[in-house]
Amino acid sequence: MIGKHVILCCNYFRQEIESLNISKTYSHVKVVFFPGRCGQPPIASEELSSTVLGQMEYDFIDVLSGSCCVTGLNTHAEILKPFHIHGRWQCFHMIANPDIVEHYTTKGRYVVTPGWLSHWRQLINLWGFNQETAQQYFSESSTGILLLDTGVDTNAYRNLQEFSDFIDRPHEAMLVGLGFLDLFVTNIILQRQIENRQSESHSLVEKKQKVLSHYAMALDLLRTLTQVQSESDVIQQIADIFTMLFAPQTVSFNLVQSSTSPAENHIIRLDNGFVLPISSNGKLLGMLEIDGLQFPEYMENYLNLASGMVDVCGMAINNARHYQEIKDISNTDGLTGIANRRKFDEHLNLEWKRMTREQKTLSVIMCDVDYFKGYNDTYGHITGDDCLRQVAKVLSSHCRRPGDLVARYGGEEFVLVLSDTQVDGAFFLAERIRQSIEKLCIPHADSPINPCITLSIGVSYCVPTAVLLAQTLVQYADYALYEAKSNGRNRIMVKALTGEG
Repeated sequence: MIGKHVILCCNYFRQEIESLNISKTYSHVKVVFFPGRCGQPPIASEELSSTVLGQMEYDFIDVLSGSCCVTGLNTHAEILKPFHIHGRWQCFHMIANPDIVEHYTTKGRYVVTPGWLSHWRQLINLWGFNQETAQQYFSESSTGILLLDTGVDTNAYRNLQEFSDFIDRPHEAMLVGLGFLDLFVTNIILQRQIENRQSESHSLVEKKQKVLSHYAMALDLLRTLTQVQSESDVIQQIADIFTMLFAPQTVSFNLVQSSTSPAENHIIRLDNGFVLPISSNGKLLGMLEIDGLQFPEYMENYLNLASGMVDVCGMAINNARHYQEIKDISNTDGLTGIANRRKFDEHLNLEWKRMTREQKTLSVIMCDVDYFKGYNDTYGHITGDDCLRQVAKVLSSHCRRPGDLVARYGGEEFVLVLSDTQVDGAFFLAERIRQSIEKLCIPHADSPINPCITLSIGVSYCVPTAVLLAQTLVQYADYALYEAKSNGRNRIMVKALTGEG
């Protein structure tokens, strides 16, 4: 029989805890709140017994709080039945990953929660501050205010603005949701259930301990998930996490193509599994299907655990997409929209290593717009920019294989990397590019060789080895380009990089 379980929590987290509907899911659990005052003074065992718990019947108590509130509690006090303190160094570690919080606190942010903000005026008075002394204190101790928004208090942002104005400090907010808190509280409840049932059956305890370890493992795994940067890696990590926790036969993630798809809020139950909607900021990102559970008798526990994890999974995918957007911007030439010099160097090194392993030919094509300075002088830089964009478009249309890349090398120079491409193929492609540029018929009245824009092209190639360097291959393409320009321009020259370098 499950004992009566009381969870004591600071009333600054009342809205968040009540939003979890703990008593509805676990009928034997009752949540009681004690007054929050941030340790001024710390709450004592006698106060909990006389004013908070009163005549309430219970078998065990778990206290959730930050260290500031529980320093006055005596775990051996006979006035209370045995209880356990789940004190975090900071109370907001109950709702957000401590690593994320530490990132902001090291930047000097004063971290607050919606519940704390709803009482900020009383706390300022309790601390003995007026507006002048509060501004002085916070200007010396913080660089700004960070709200960890759980999404349950509609007045949180108004309170944040008022507090920020009062202490004259900048503010920002980060949406953390309730997923982390749900995992934290559910872990405690399941731990008590296991302890209470130890006398019933040793085999049952072992199975429950597996569930408990899943929750502990989930917390650790979710921390690592937020550090993954690639979206594909994040999705793979999510699949690995659910495979490790639930041991299903299959785990699959189906991305939603439309970025405007509304977020789904319900879990779809299967005969021996379920489908989880993964969303972020109100948008559905994908559907995670988990089927063939090894222990279907723990379906409800699995669902509770999975429900607490989906918000973090959605946040991780969303963060990975933002990271990729930033990375794409840093690797893209702002004028032409193709890869920039930085991306070219990175791609060349990767393909050089791959061709070295596979012992296949790597070719480089370097192009230069003939007499482009004269073109700019005659038509102006705006028209010159448009000309470069048209050239880049032609080059991109001829560079479509996964291992190939076209980049702007600098000014009017462009470069192509062609993996697994022999010299004949590279020369053929270079000639097609040269002819395509001529066919554009972009007027160039200042050119002494052609009334239209033309390209001079240098081609280099080799089978990469440990003796050679990737940058040498680029230099040889540059040498070939120089020869093409020296021999009349609007032509192609080729230089082979041999094993002697």
